[in-house]
Amino acid sequence: MRSSSYFALPARALLVLALTAVAVPTAHAADAPAPALAAKPYMGWSSWSMQSSKYPGLNPDGDYSYLTEANVLKQTDALAAKLKKYGYQYVNIDAGWWMDKAWKSGFDQYGRQKPDPVRFPSGMKAVADRIHAKGLKAGIYLPA
Repeated sequence: MRSSSYFALPARALLVLALTAVAVPTAHAADAPAPALAAKPYMGWSSWSMQSSKYPGLNPDGDYSYLTEANVLKQTDALAAKLKKYGYQYVNIDAGWWMDKAWKSGFDQYGRQKPDPVRFPSGMKAVADRIHAKGLKAGIYLPA
């Protein structure tokens, strides 16, 4: 003889299935936020992409040789002329501006980095002033 619980299990499963089928169509989807644009990223140029490149001819005097006052100012002029109107505003001078081409550090009497006089003959203030004169913002990398 079979137990009465044998018949109760399929009946319970059918009841759960029926209740679920009734409840699912009445469930409300979560309110999703309205589609929006992402926040605008920082828009500008950084010397790192150029100075660290292994692209043939870009750093003819060895790694990081691209990082010079002349090249930073060329990029500044291009950014101001062609991209500023689209919201580009930063010119970031990355690592190595205080190193000579043999990669020796330069520091002043207070232990602060000083620009290599061959790479940046006018000094960093003059470079920053030229960037600012174009209506752009200058950024500079400092090691920790």
